[in-house]
Amino acid sequence: MKEINLDSSAEGRVLEKDIPGRSGQVLAVAGIQLTGDIIKSLLSKGISRVFVRSCEDVSARETLSESEIDEIREECRKKLEQKFFKPPSGTMMKALFEAVLKDMVERQM
Repeated sequence: MKEINLDSSAEGRVLEKDIPGRSGQVLAVAGIQLTGDIIKSLLSKGISRVFVRSCEDVSARETLSESEIDEIREECRKKLEQKFFKPPSGTMMKALFEAVLKDMVERQM
């Protein structure tokens, strides 16, 4: 992870941390690729520095063991299950749950 100035050179970089607004809402979610429009929007809200993924982050993911990945997956599953009102049922909800879980795991690695 690397903190950088939010300017045109940030375009194309992947955001590493959510960017919270003043009232707690998320202005930009971790994992998105910064575009010119997103950069302009964040700058207009007073955000001038952001955390982005770096090459070191990618190489660190490659060194995780299967058991470490399994631990991350289980931790993410528990967090996600707490956000659902009831266990997902039906094909669509199960697919949605698994897609969100996969994304959560990838962001943790």
